[in-house]
Amino acid sequence: MPSVINFPYQVPIDSIKLGWDVSINLKDKRIYFIHSHFVVPETTRGSGKLLGRFNSSDLPVSRWSPVYIDDIYVLQWYIPARAASSMIPSKVSGIIWHMKGEDFFDFLYAVPLALGISELMKAIQNISEIEIDYLTFIPCHLNNYRSLYQRPALNYYLGSAIQLLSQTPLLEDKICNGECLALLVNIFTGIPVIKGAVIKDSGMQIRDALTYSQRYQFAGQWYISGDTVEKEEFIRDSNYIIGFECSTLSNKDLKGRKVAIVDDLVTSGSTANRCAEILKTHFEVSKVYVFAGGKTI
Repeated sequence: MPSVINFPYQVPIDSIKLGWDVSINLKDKRIYFIHSHFVVPETTRGSGKLLGRFNSSDLPVSRWSPVYIDDIYVLQWYIPARAASSMIPSKVSGIIWHMKGEDFFDFLYAVPLALGISELMKAIQNISEIEIDYLTFIPCHLNNYRSLYQRPALNYYLGSAIQLLSQTPLLEDKICNGECLALLVNIFTGIPVIKGAVIKDSGMQIRDALTYSQRYQFAGQWYISGDTVEKEEFIRDSNYIIGFECSTLSNKDLKGRKVAIVDDLVTSGSTANRCAEILKTHFEVSKVYVFAGGKTI
């Protein structure tokens, strides 16, 4: 049976943007990050070059594995070291640096990343024959959930709606950053999210791998197929959200479907490709796309 949370009042979708506005120009390959009120670092606002489609066969994981990802679409290159940010100006790098701490997650900077991914997703669907039935994300182990970093911006824009949204995985005290991003994209696009098809069986972090080949080995060991698949989505009414719904899907509900993995960052492609492999081989998903904020240079 589905589980439904009905909100006692409407929450404007614009309020969840926390003052951010993101736009994309595919023709000129430009992306624009604008914030209206709060002073945010220069490294997170302004315009930059849009990366767009990235050939999945060029991923490092292709050296050791068949590539199960059909297409990858990325906002910008990601620069791992802050000191090297002048190499290629990348607003996404600054956004990701501020979004993810060692043990915290800053929702203020998750929003522009999700807005950018949503705008890219809409633009790609408009100019191609890509259809997306479900969103999903790279799952977290419970040990890897991060504490939500509270900022004045949340109270300023959301007010009492924080209490409503904290009943959902979007604003819980402990957050899986991938699920949070995917749910934000759900709010901005209306495409539902699936979770549980892939689970992470280890509290270790893939970023701790010393080489790309280790990333591939660890991804194969740590990410496995799940037993219970759930669909979760915010209930929308025009430009408002009025509730949240979670329901259980059967394996046959995913057969032949097209799924987009939402991720903040693609490095070797090992985790995303492992998730795509499970979706295709265990659940007979027909297409798997990746939409990411950054691709590590």
